[in-house]
Amino acid sequence: RVADALIVMGKYKFNNFNVGISYDVNLSRLTPASKSYGGVEIWLLYSFNPIGYKKTKTSIPCPAF
Repeated sequence: RVADALIVMGKYKFNNFNVGISYDVNLSRLTPASKSYGGVEIWLLYSFNPIGYKKTKTSIPCPAF
């Protein structure tokens, strides 16, 4: 569904770690059932590079049709 919630989110990134928090509020016709309470979500993400993986800054040419 579209346009049934308002979500506010923040994220902090440090090296390969990301930590974030979000809060959502129900805006649909089910608002009375949730008593207009929102939900809090906290998440932690770690991004790692596989062994031998190297980042390159080479571009891939786009063929012209």
